[in-house]
Amino acid sequence: MSAAAAAPKAAAPAPEAAAAPAKSKKKLIVIGAIAVALLAGGGAGAFFLMKKPAEGGKAAAEAPKAKKTPAYIPFDPLVVNLRDDGSEKMMQVSFSFEAADSKAGDAVKAHTPAIRNRLILLLTSKTSQDIAGREGKEKLAAEILQEARQAMGATPEAPIVEAVHFSGLIVQ
Repeated sequence: MSAAAAAPKAAAPAPEAAAAPAKSKKKLIVIGAIAVALLAGGGAGAFFLMKKPAEGGKAAAEAPKAKKTPAYIPFDPLVVNLRDDGSEKMMQVSFSFEAADSKAGDAVKAHTPAIRNRLILLLTSKTSQDIAGREGKEKLAAEILQEARQAMGATPEAPIVEAVHFSGLIVQ
């Protein structure tokens, strides 16, 4: 009997051995599923992270165009007699030209004698009433800009200077 008793004991470990491979298959499947989930999550994360800098690069490339700082080119003050009847009035005007870039400063310097001549002719034709009030000063700024552009040979497509900004305007 001892042989018969030994046989069932030997048979008993056989069901445990069958259960062990089943548990290891479940562990293998769970580990595989976790690995696939991690890889999928990592791939999705990499996709979104790689995509954001590209969009940021486009926005960064557009930002300098929108925020480009203009160049301001100071012009020496002009003092002229005004064309007022019966009284001697003088005007001193100081201003700067606004340009898209600093290269325009070279053009202004190269044409300074012609610009000064045209501006003196313009300013001496004015009366104190012509430049009184905000509208008169804005009109004067537009005329100064037009005269400077003509002196530099600028075209509407390439204006060289874009605006005139007064830093001082005195009439006595």
